[in-house]
Amino acid sequence: MTAPPAAAAIVHIPKCAGTSLRRRLETHEGVTTGPKYHDPYLMAIKAGGLSLDDPDPFAYSIDELSAVGATSTVVMGHVSVKAFADAGYSSIRIVVREPRSRMLSLFDHYQRLDGVPQAEGSRSDAFLSFLNSEFTNTQGNNFLYRMIAGAQIEQEEYDELADVLRLNSAISTLDAKLDRVGSVIVGAYWDRDVAALYSEVAAERFPELSIARTNELPRENVGPEFSETEVLSHEALARMADLIALDELALDALIDRGLLQDRSADDLDRDFEVTARRHGFTLN
Repeated sequence: MTAPPAAAAIVHIPKCAGTSLRRRLETHEGVTTGPKYHDPYLMAIKAGGLSLDDPDPFAYSIDELSAVGATSTVVMGHVSVKAFADAGYSSIRIVVREPRSRMLSLFDHYQRLDGVPQAEGSRSDAFLSFLNSEFTNTQGNNFLYRMIAGAQIEQEEYDELADVLRLNSAISTLDAKLDRVGSVIVGAYWDRDVAALYSEVAAERFPELSIARTNELPRENVGPEFSETEVLSHEALARMADLIALDELALDALIDRGLLQDRSADDLDRDFEVTARRHGFTLN
């Protein structure tokens, strides 16, 4: 492996304002966001059937990730905290989001791409179909947890997530990762902290540019808001709770270590309610 990279690392969790942050950062010299963007720990299992042992042309190896950090100012990608830490990065930033809101946003993102099953009937039916899809079971579930721990959760594991022992084992794995890398992580919430995170990175990494601090970043990769709403079914809410069980534990772990500002359950519920309305749903 090359010398420890000097670049700052930014973990891009899908649907957590990463595209907005990336496009702002890409206006500066020394920022690497590709051509490789994906994490071999998380993204090697794709629709094409790649296994974790197959070469993935879109995934950095750990040595490649370390090398690009030695010649860059900032490196950003769908790369887990674990992978950045294994590559030797000593400054890692991560943007997280209320997990139910992220799942709704992911659903609309893939609907725009025609990448999820299209159910007959209402949007609520379509959302439930998305939650039950193979894609969500194998790639969409507990993504906040996976982007920290660098762990792949197979479908058979997903089916057992309600088991307390399995949850405890998974969070112990996350604890071990955070014990090793927690001192280098800075966490921020989408979307209220993202502009501040950008301003912080810009001041730290591009001091010669005297970049003005900003309170808001333009939103990118955002679908249209819905003028009409329908009730999100209890079945969908229960299914979603299973899909984000480890995400919620991961956020608690970041908060417990002082890596993420604490937010009350009421705050997070309000976030979810606002996001649900924006995506055409009400909760009751």
